[in-house]
Amino acid sequence: MRVRKTAQDRAGDILVAALGLFQRHGYAEVQIEHIRAATGLSRGGFYHHFGSKAAVLQALVDQEQSALAKAAGPDLLALLRIGSGYRTAPPGVEASLSVPEDVTLYLGYLERAQDSHLAPLIEEALQRGGDLPMPAPHAAQIFLAVNHRITRQVLTGAWTRGEALSFTRSALLGCEAMLHRPGLFAPALDALEDGD
Repeated sequence: MRVRKTAQDRAGDILVAALGLFQRHGYAEVQIEHIRAATGLSRGGFYHHFGSKAAVLQALVDQEQSALAKAAGPDLLALLRIGSGYRTAPPGVEASLSVPEDVTLYLGYLERAQDSHLAPLIEEALQRGGDLPMPAPHAAQIFLAVNHRITRQVLTGAWTRGEALSFTRSALLGCEAMLHRPGLFAPALDALEDGD
């Protein structure tokens, strides 16, 4: 007897298959036909869930950022610890990107997903810490802007790992000063030192 899957389960199957294909072959090399064949869906079945390969990428990025938000909650240090786990964690979808246009597409999706999933948590975490010298939404956006800059420089090959870590240290110290909260990121800074 064939089990009928829900639309959400079917979409989840597509994302799992696509991520596996992207990681093995690279995002640029995978076509919708490859994803469709890996899931056993018809063309119509695939397009019912995703209108394009880019829509699959967007959903994967959103899924990753949603998982990060759920794992960290409104805890800045947890967010930094889990979010920087890329140094030791299995590669995500970003590791499958090799074409500059695909990296640009990914970065746009990442920015939107982080604004949606992470910005509210950062705001909440900052507000929990007491008085701020600026509105919490502004501080959260500055925090994310710095993160986007680091991610862009790493993914485009402009910075080495060492350059990214050095800038991250400076950025965290700068954010402490901006927020008037010396030592706020001390555990994250210590972890960066241990990671060298």
